[in-house]
Amino acid sequence: MIDLGQEHERLDWHTIAHLHYVKVLCSFKKGYNEPIGSLPEEILRDIFALTPDPFDSAPEKWLSTCQRLRSVCSVWRTIVNSSPYLFTKILVDEKAHPDLLRRWLALSGTMKLCVFFSLGPDGDESTKSHFVQKNLVSVIAPYMSRCNKVFLRGHTYNSAQVLFSAMEDFDGGSVRVVNVAAGPGPHITKLPDVFASSTSGVQRIVAERCALFNLPSSLTSLELANITPGRCVTSPEFCAALLHAPNLEQLVVIYVTILYLDRPRTELPSLTSLVICCSTSQEAGLLQAIDLPNLQKLKVHTDEPDIFADFIDMLSHGPHVACVSLSIYTASLTQMRGFFLLLPELRSLHTQGSDEDLETILVDLIMRWPAMFPYLEQLRFGEELEPDILTDLFHTLASVSPRVNIVSPICDAKEGHRRVQTMLLKDGIISTEDRLIYCGHVREIDE
Repeated sequence: MIDLGQEHERLDWHTIAHLHYVKVLCSFKKGYNEPIGSLPEEILRDIFALTPDPFDSAPEKWLSTCQRLRSVCSVWRTIVNSSPYLFTKILVDEKAHPDLLRRWLALSGTMKLCVFFSLGPDGDESTKSHFVQKNLVSVIAPYMSRCNKVFLRGHTYNSAQVLFSAMEDFDGGSVRVVNVAAGPGPHITKLPDVFASSTSGVQRIVAERCALFNLPSSLTSLELANITPGRCVTSPEFCAALLHAPNLEQLVVIYVTILYLDRPRTELPSLTSLVICCSTSQEAGLLQAIDLPNLQKLKVHTDEPDIFADFIDMLSHGPHVACVSLSIYTASLTQMRGFFLLLPELRSLHTQGSDEDLETILVDLIMRWPAMFPYLEQLRFGEELEPDILTDLFHTLASVSPRVNIVSPICDAKEGHRRVQTMLLKDGIISTEDRLIYCGHVREIDE
């Protein structure tokens, strides 16, 4: 490279400009090729710790991410290999190799493990035989005492059965979360005994296309999804299973078909949170079968107006619900009034992902009967409200519930926010110190 300081007198202006350009370009390319390698190891470790984690939905992507990080350079490979938290997620499928699994497990140190077991369609007998003959499950078995989260994915019923039977050799005492999914075919009705026995410590179960009846007594959260009419269970069967989990606090049922049979209601005194998503009367059969005296949080998503009566019937049995999230369609003002009359202790109300009709009905309800909401502290709307409507709502609620906050998207957000604040401050309804209004587009927030 020419020394521009000594040679500039013999070069014309264009040549000097070109040489400056080349020098800058070379410096840029050098910096581009080695920008992160010069960072301190502590910063690199922090960056790796923030790597997006797709493990729950696509565990193979997590493995390829770690492999790519290791392949950048020797410095990165050393850092990755000495960062055990990057190796706490283990994929055991029909393509896994025992030696690779052992190396990966060794790099995890003594940290807690999350293990993803997956077995593909039985149509591919070669992959299935590899999974069984290589005895991949036995490779992970000695490390299960460090495992606190297990995923079981059987792409068909038979695949799921192979996986479940393989689990019986495990020590599952440290497992706290079990995530299960089965493919087409008869429904899975039993967890592996290692996760459902009296010595099990499992606290949360997430199951898709599985109607599980042998629940562990330690369970506090159960999430069921997509149990179709062809796999439906009866309400007595389902309630009997729930009674096996006396510490159950949260129940999530998403499109779960339950055939209601006329029996006395089953009381679940420990249940405090219910999330239900349904579109048919059979999917709402659970509401007619259970009694929840201590229910505090209720989240509802339905587009069937007849089902709303089942919620009213359930609430009439006495739960003191404080937090409600609604995503419903075609409910009438009369139905909504009957619903909220059964919620005298309501403190938080959120309309989530609903259409404008629900917002209109709810505003109308509050404007007509504000005394129904004496303890309301937070009101969230999912749809935009006009500034004038929002202001009237504040005026009305402030007289009966002086601590209420309203969170809402607002039409013409910047100007609308200014108008609402100006009108409310002028009337003495709020002050900037003790009352808040959130405008703009609100993120979806679970109560």
